[in-house]
Amino acid sequence: MHSFFYKLNQPFTSAPRVLEYMAARPTSDWTARGYGFDMMDIPRAIITDSFYSAIHSKFPLIPHLFRVKARFFYKWHVDAKRLAALNILLINEHSHTVFSDCADQHDNKCNLTELVYEKDGVYLLNTQQQHAVMNLGSDRILLGMSFATNPTYADVMSYCAALGL
Repeated sequence: MHSFFYKLNQPFTSAPRVLEYMAARPTSDWTARGYGFDMMDIPRAIITDSFYSAIHSKFPLIPHLFRVKARFFYKWHVDAKRLAALNILLINEHSHTVFSDCADQHDNKCNLTELVYEKDGVYLLNTQQQHAVMNLGSDRILLGMSFATNPTYADVMSYCAALGL
């Protein structure tokens, strides 16, 4: 088990429904965030995967689509309000998500670990670890799920592992 991220052993099967929903929405449904990316709320009902139901029953999930613009770097950071998140990369041409063991973004000697997203892979992220996103290709679309109760990464990872997820 990794301190930066944990890959669930079940694939994401709702991608076609999520992408269909996104394509049918007007561009005005995307909300610009102050962090340099856009966000769109999506209804929970279009996600029908069993892992989603299992996790949502213990740690209620709030799904959003995130769009990172082409050739954009989202700086080193830890999430201010989230301790953990579930991420599924839906559209990707050439981007990198990288974690660092540095205490903060000013350290200059750090070990890096890249999260290489697999197609339909579901990843639990420890958002309290330094991480960054470098998007070198076209717009990157990610389904991100926040936890309404803000549990720790360790709590969610332990729960998922106990369920065999």
